[in-house]
Amino acid sequence: SRGSEVAAAFVASSMRCGGCGAKVGASTLTRVLKAVHQRAERNYRNNFMNGKINGHNGDNNDNNHATSMMIPIEHDDAAIIPITSNQAGGAMIHTIDFFRSFISDPFIFGKIAAVHALSDCHAMGAEPRTALALAVVPYAATESITESTLIAMLSGASDVLTAERCQLVGGHTCEGAELALGFAVHGFIANCCNPRQAQNNANILRKRGCRVGDRLILTKPIGTGALFAADMRAKSRAVCVQEALESMMISNGVASQVAMKMNLNSDAVVHACTDVTGFGLMGHLLEMLVANDDDNNTNNGEDDDSIQSVGCRLNLHDIPFLQGAMEASAAQIFSSLQPENYKH
Repeated sequence: SRGSEVAAAFVASSMRCGGCGAKVGASTLTRVLKAVHQRAERNYRNNFMNGKINGHNGDNNDNNHATSMMIPIEHDDAAIIPITSNQAGGAMIHTIDFFRSFISDPFIFGKIAAVHALSDCHAMGAEPRTALALAVVPYAATESITESTLIAMLSGASDVLTAERCQLVGGHTCEGAELALGFAVHGFIANCCNPRQAQNNANILRKRGCRVGDRLILTKPIGTGALFAADMRAKSRAVCVQEALESMMISNGVASQVAMKMNLNSDAVVHACTDVTGFGLMGHLLEMLVANDDDNNTNNGEDDDSIQSVGCRLNLHDIPFLQGAMEASAAQIFSSLQPENYKH
């Protein structure tokens, strides 16, 4: 039965990670998004041709128009919504992030969740403007416990958002089995052209755009997945956990600003950028390489000869790792997402 299969899966990996390690695997997610997108395309085309969309009667010209209106799946960290009424060509950036807590301190967790949610905006070169929160607090014996937990978690998040000049404008709360927090973040990029032609625009960063000869730059050391998987098993030293938490509370905002200034004021151009989270360095790097290949195959309405099919070579000794991460991996301790990352 399916129940026995689920039970066997939990026995094989009884400790399920929180944080980024709680993501659905990239391969599964890719198949799901493809299926949903194809269904939406079919429904849109059928409704268009049957005259269910205002202003169209279903002739051949409308069929061509319906096909041209279909939006391809993009590989970016956030959605790009052009502001057509703005002559400067600005764009809104929309992204959402949510995960279960992996530590016992709700204040620290709130800070980390906010930094993580803002990173998608930073990876696009956008300035975060507003955020909506989705908070889950564990079932508690008294109302005062729920209240104090929520105050601590949202206070930590608010400190981060305020420092980034991003206003918390609302949200939703509910009770659940575990502490969890996420944000829908809305950012802005000034002087940005249409997203279909944004690859050559210095004011926006995309996943695609890597070129032969580019060097990879990491803004933080990696290894949180293995490190906190070890911590769940009481096999990580306190100093390692503390270093990791301090790193996770550092915003990528400054790094994003530096990248944008380089693109505008120097010859050292950042051709592509992404946020490295639950899929790991290799997984997110693969997304960047695939984004280049997909752009070459579909062209996405652009005429950009600068997009190249590229590969990448990583030197393990040049990658900065958090203290304790390599030890955890050597002990065969990985995040619960690692098997899916490996297959991808």
